[in-house]
Amino acid sequence: GRVSDQVGRRPVLLAALGTLMVSWVLFIVASSTAWLFVARGIQGLATGTALSAASAALLDLHVRRDPVSVGLANAVASCAGLGLGSLTSAAWVQAGIFPRTVPYAMLLVLFGVGLAGAYWMPEPVLNRSRFRLTPQRPSVPHGIRHPFLLASLAVLGSWGIAGLFFSIGAELAGHLFSSANVIVGSLGGILLALSAAFAQLTFHRVVPWLGASAGSAA
Repeated sequence: GRVSDQVGRRPVLLAALGTLMVSWVLFIVASSTAWLFVARGIQGLATGTALSAASAALLDLHVRRDPVSVGLANAVASCAGLGLGSLTSAAWVQAGIFPRTVPYAMLLVLFGVGLAGAYWMPEPVLNRSRFRLTPQRPSVPHGIRHPFLLASLAVLGSWGIAGLFFSIGAELAGHLFSSANVIVGSLGGILLALSAAFAQLTFHRVVPWLGASAGSAA
């Protein structure tokens, strides 16, 4: 999380996006489950790095430096991208047109565009220094510890459900609907992600407990 604060947003984004493109190539050429694990591990590390730097850059470059607007844009884009990406990939796999290659090739193109955008964006961190990996104790201000704990439990619970949907949801849906259609199998995960984006757009101005409850119901 602190890397882009010290060396700048652009270098971290360029490195993370480039690493993600390497992971897509590994997914394409993977010849065993072991290589899928390697590709997924690289993708996960690079995604975490890219998201933290991109979120910080969004706030740095926002006209009013409004954390509410930036947080909403970040969350909605992530959920909508997850849902629409799943739908697009499922459609390609169902069509049977190089199903193990085309979705990752599409991602390579998209991340190539993202890489160009990161290269040309202005660098918001002006006072840069050499990065030093020093231990730092995480802390939460005393006044917000209770709501922070509740929000953390909600996030862990929601992503736990998402992990269940995206890992075995397709197989369960196939059994439930007696269908081998990939889009039908992916429908649960797609609706989960899109309803999360819709709920945030709809309920972001209401009190948090009501928005979280309505989003969970959706």
